Amino acid sequence: MNALRIIAFMSEIKPKNLDIAGTEYAFRYGSDDTVKIKKDIFFREREKTAEMWDICCQACGSKVLLYQKDGRGKLHRCYLNRILDPPYYANLQDSAIENSKKGMPVLKCHNCNEILGYPMLHREGRLAFFLLQGKWKYKKSKVKGN
Repeated sequence: MNALRIIAFMSEIKPKNLDIAGTEYAFRYGSDDTVKIKKDIFFREREKTAEMWDICCQACGSKVLLYQKDGRGKLHRCYLNRILDPPYYANLQDSAIENSKKGMPVLKCHNCNEILGYPMLHREGRLAFFLLQGKWKYKKSKVKGN
């Protein structure tokens, strides 16, 4: 009798943060939407150019986040204040306590659980994800910035 209760209980448990259609990983912006570009001191220091990039998992190809890339050059880290979507990663900047990377999760694909990056504190004092090369790919997003 106890074994049947355990089996019934285990069937009700769902993995946390893995639901693609769930609220945590659902994307707010579609391909025809316009996003306001964040224009701060870091934007002005990097040639005043910005592009919207879709950061995707290399293993399964699913979109992980929408990122505002400032300036030219390779992408080595994703700053938290430049992540625009999904809300799970976009709101990490607000929930981070006193610029501490200890409470931050790793950046991983919500579809296949591949780890794409680790939390870091940049020398400028900005929280970011250090991206593991070869684990992710990007494409220019259809979301427009203004």
